[in-house]
Amino acid sequence: MGEEKQAGTLASVALMVTSPSPQAWNPLQVGHFLQAFFYDTVTLSSPALADSLHHLNSLKPFTVSLPFPWKPPTTHSSPVYCIRFTTLTREVYQALVEGLMRRCHISSQLFLGSHRVDIQQVLFTREAAPFSNLTNYEELYAGPPARSVCLHFVTPTSFRTGRGNLPFPLPASLYRSLWQKWQRFAPPALQLDEGIVAIVEQSLFPARYSLQTEVVSLKGIPQVGCVGLCQFDLLKGVSTEDRRAITALSRFATYAGVGMKTTMGMGQTVVEIEEEKPRACDGITSSTSA
Repeated sequence: MGEEKQAGTLASVALMVTSPSPQAWNPLQVGHFLQAFFYDTVTLSSPALADSLHHLNSLKPFTVSLPFPWKPPTTHSSPVYCIRFTTLTREVYQALVEGLMRRCHISSQLFLGSHRVDIQQVLFTREAAPFSNLTNYEELYAGPPARSVCLHFVTPTSFRTGRGNLPFPLPASLYRSLWQKWQRFAPPALQLDEGIVAIVEQSLFPARYSLQTEVVSLKGIPQVGCVGLCQFDLLKGVSTEDRRAITALSRFATYAGVGMKTTMGMGQTVVEIEEEKPRACDGITSSTSA
């Protein structure tokens, strides 16, 4: 692993947690508590960085997930939930890791409002869990270009469109969200022309999907988003260079999240890419023709 990859320019850190009273809480209502936990954790390592992130009005270099089920309960255990924190810069990753180590050394308990969960593991690499990983922008861009991607919207996902919110991943909304974050945080040598969003709108279509809506409560305000799987296919005639850019943005979704409220639990996304049909989409039963 190279120095930059070790430094975690792009990272997904997974907390595996259990609840002593799983029936007494709703994971769709704790996004603002987890956002506060993130800021408090970074503060332990770098108060100045935490303050600057908190007051940043533009795109932020991290995401926070709502808890989502990881392992069902057995006869003698509680269900295990996964909480992900992703970072888009080396500085934020290092501060998050240091802060988590300090917090876990003090206590393995995490309070989300009045509800307690217990941290069982903190995972950093894909070998440890599919939802954790370390990589960098260069590695995302260097991967082979694909014609098909499968996006798994792990937590409710919605897009600000005009005066409303759209709880469906239209390609233009989805990839504009990714492109904006890529332009903000990727190295200058890897910047992408805005025209790539127009190419997506013209040439990338949902081929098959299995999606449903869920309602998130953020500080008491309901937000509707979609969860599930969606396979996107590129039409023929898109150049290799443009396919590479679209593929890089697709891979970026795992770290950047998509859509709105990604620092409060929404828009957590995991991508699988193959030249042919992604395996993750094999089980999709609903479909639409592009």
